[in-house]
Order: sequence, then structure tokens, then C-alpha cells
Amino acid sequence: SSVPQRVKDNLYKYELLSGCVFVGHINTDLDSVSGAIGAAELYGGIAARAQQDVNTEILWALERWGLELPPLVTDIPDLANMKVCLVDHNQFSQTPKGVQEDQIVGVIDHHATQAGTIQTSNPIYFDIRPWGSMSTILAHTFMRQRQIIPQPVAGMLMSAILSDTLNFRSPTATETDKIVVSALAKITEVEDIDKYAQAQFKAKSRMIDLFSSAELVRGDQKRFNFKTEALNGKSAWNGAFGWGTLECVDIKPVVARAEEIIKECAALKSEQGLEFFFFTAVNIIDQRSMLFVCGDLEVEIAERAFGGKVSNGLLDLGSRVSRKMQFVPDTMKCLNDPEWQPSRQARLHTKVQQEQKHAPLVVDPEKGLDGQLVRKDSILSPNRKVQHVPRHNTVALGALMFVVGGGLGFVLGRRNST
Repeated sequence: SSVPQRVKDNLYKYELLSGCVFVGHINTDLDSVSGAIGAAELYGGIAARAQQDVNTEILWALERWGLELPPLVTDIPDLANMKVCLVDHNQFSQTPKGVQEDQIVGVIDHHATQAGTIQTSNPIYFDIRPWGSMSTILAHTFMRQRQIIPQPVAGMLMSAILSDTLNFRSPTATETDKIVVSALAKITEVEDIDKYAQAQFKAKSRMIDLFSSAELVRGDQKRFNFKTEALNGKSAWNGAFGWGTLECVDIKPVVARAEEIIKECAALKSEQGLEFFFFTAVNIIDQRSMLFVCGDLEVEIAERAFGGKVSNGLLDLGSRVSRKMQFVPDTMKCLNDPEWQPSRQARLHTKVQQEQKHAPLVVDPEKGLDGQLVRKDSILSPNRKVQHVPRHNTVALGALMFVVGGGLGFVLGRRNST
């Protein structure tokens, strides 16, 4: 039978997604911004960003391809009455404030669904594929639908794929990612993908010099829920843990700041009510990672999950580089092991850490190029003017991050980067 005209007419623009606001997750990365830009171009809608300002890698890519930063989602007029499609995430806890669950009509993502995946009263567009980047999905859809990808959009999608797959060195990378990037390189006229990726990663690594430990720890942080059963004398245990990651081209400057970073990890763990928290510095060139460990419970879990011994709050993770494919799955496997449970002493230590009070976070305008997020007790002069960061929602601190130093980093605070 012939294809109905209505289906033909809707070949390239799905009605459900047409006119949507496309927005990524808080703690915004390049894939979520590129994905919003690409989806808005493909389906017809508005690209938006989830937080006020963004990291150095995103700014580099936007400048490289001559695009403006998408508007902040909460600044979009009449947002409450618009349809929304989530890109690069499916957990409502990662969706920016201002978006209601009943507005969501679509999800385009490459992450696993979990207990916190959005719940809707009506069927929605749901496109989740096990590829290394959400931008791979969009580029593939462009090509499958025989749609022309504008060169700037192709450049952003290519950058996002290279970022998420660490230039195909991450275990999350797939053959599809490689094929799609090859096609995008043709569109963008990028002859040397490796050279392009190196320039991009160098821009991303500038965060180390520009950020305080509070900013580094929160820059790319995700929260995970867990629940273990009472088996073989093992007590039931449930809660949440956090994992922050910093990708760089040299781990040594990060390790040199281990003491302050570990201290900040413990503070974040308390403020967000987490059972445990890990932070990893990933060398995206050498494909090596270092784990920062802030408590007794973290020590026991890390040594059980990854092997080796924690020394001075650090554990060499070797060639493991992926939070999605390695760090979190190995941790979950440890937690669900019926033959293992953390010691009572470690659990008590976590309780002590959770109850510990820390000085509030403030923006100190005299640090960094344009201010840094610091603990108030680290400011020597009592007369110095600082901007206080609300304590009531420390989980969302990453969503408040903004550009510092003329657009070369991000801290919490006060500047409009657009």
C-alpha cells in the first residue's frame, strides 16, 4: 500500500518535537549544549542551556564554529506553556529548574535509564541508543533522514562526540561514533581530527588553573541512587552517592592540590547528604585516572571495587577512564556483592562527616581572573566584599556556575556570559 501523505509530510520533522525547547542537563557539558543546538536545527525548535554559564571546552567550540551560546532555559519567554525535549539525560533530577515533568514530550539520550528516569502520563518520543555520545544520535538521524547539516552545527556535533568519547579512547566509544565523526569531518572540512581534538582538550584543561577546588569538584558531578538487599546476614542499605570527574591533559597539577580537593569532597558529601563521594581526574591523552578518596567508607569501597591500596587519599585507577562504563558499574557491583558490606567503623565515619558543618560557599572577586568560589573561612580579610551562595540547595550548585576570566572557566556567581 502507498505511504499516507501525512506520514510523508512528517518524514523529517516529528510533530511531537516540532517547536520544542531542547535543553540538556545541569552541570552542563559540551554534548548537552551541542545536542540542544543540533536537535533544534533538526526538528525545528529552540536550543537552550541548563545553567547560567559554561565551561572552557564549550566556549572554545562555540567560538570555533561561530555560534552564540544558547539562551538560558529560564529566560525563554512563556517557558511554562512550551513543550520540552530533554537531551543528553533522562533523570528528572538532572533537568534544570523551571522545567516541569508534564512539559516533557521527548528524550534523546545515550545514558542508562534508572529509578529517577522521568515519568509521564502520556507517551513521549524516546530515543536512547548505546553510543558514545548523544550527538552521534542526532548526526545519524540527520543523515538517515537525508537532511543537510549546516557546517557550524556539524562542527558542534563533532566536538561533542570527540569530547564524550575522549577522541575514541574511552570504552564508551563505538564504531558508529567513529563513522559519524568521519562524515562530520568531511562536512566541516577538518582534515586532521586528532589535531582538532588536541586543541579542544587543551582548552578544556585550562579549568585546572582557573578554578578553585570547590569548582573543580562540582564542575562535572553526578548523583546516583543505590539500594542493597538484606542477604546472607548482610544489612539492607540504600542512599545516594556522588561522582565528580575532571578531564585534563595532565593529572600532576590536580594531584598537587589533592589535600584541598579531598577536603572539599568531604564538604560536598555533607552538604548534599551523600553516603559517599568520589572524584576522579582523568588524563584524556595518556588514558589514566586518579581517584580522590575523602573518607573511610570511600577507602573500603574503592579498594574492593578497583583493587589496590589507597595512599594519602589517592588511588591509581590505571587505564579506567569512563564514569559511565567503568567507575559507576564497578562501584554498583561492589555494593550489590552479597559477600561484602562496609565495616561499621566506615559507616560511622560517614555519619560523622555528614553531620560536620562547613563554612558557606562565597564568590571571592579577588581570586582567579574574575572571582572564585571559595569557603568563607579561607578569606583572610573580614572587610572583603563577597557574594554569598545559597546553602539551601547545594545539589544544584553546579547549575549556578558561570564564566570567569573573560570566558575561560566557570565558578558560581554573578556574571552574564551572553
